[in-house]
Amino acid sequence: MHFNQYTYGYAVIENENPDQPIDHCYSQWLRNCTIALEALKQQHHLKLLYRKVEESTTRDHSTGLYSRNGFNLYSGQMLEKAKSYGIPFVLMIGDLNCLKYINDQFGHIHGDKTIYTSARALSLKFEGEDVYEERNFRIGGDEFVKIVIGKISKEEIEGHIKKVRNYLDDFNASSGLPYPVYLSMGYESRIPTSADTVDGILSVADQYLFRNKKLLKKETGFDFKREE
Repeated sequence: MHFNQYTYGYAVIENENPDQPIDHCYSQWLRNCTIALEALKQQHHLKLLYRKVEESTTRDHSTGLYSRNGFNLYSGQMLEKAKSYGIPFVLMIGDLNCLKYINDQFGHIHGDKTIYTSARALSLKFEGEDVYEERNFRIGGDEFVKIVIGKISKEEIEGHIKKVRNYLDDFNASSGLPYPVYLSMGYESRIPTSADTVDGILSVADQYLFRNKKLLKKETGFDFKREE
């Protein structure tokens, strides 16, 4: 089966009467098969192009995470899946501490490094056994979100937050940089109802984040007022 410059395969037709040539319907059938295959090829090509365009508009190129556009596109889809499956929707939000201080004192190259390091920490793979889907986003200059849907316990969420903290503690211990990288985190987990929205869940997680941000600064002694 051949169409334009492409050969897709072969068809074998058995003719019980060798004296009777293959009539027009067989040749027409072969032609229709090749046209159909070419149409499928073009459809596949268009899907690949669409995915490339979608990736370019939904990715944050400095971190590799999904961008705010990606968050706007995928967070709602994930919430609807959680609603339809009747499973928890977990939204974890992270805020990079003292980015302005780092930019002002050490320059934006260092600020970009802390953003990248924070993104790597937040996007560590969630280790729950029943995770259906997981995506990581950078939704602002120093704000990050991880969304996970699945049969996930509070202990597993707390375990991931501890994993992020340990990752950054190890980084700070070995980086040799004149400042630490800290990521304050908050989260909200619920089996969503029809009344739930991403913005509403994000708002609850943000309140938890604010409390933890104050606590982390108190524990570490690192805030924007610190003098070198």
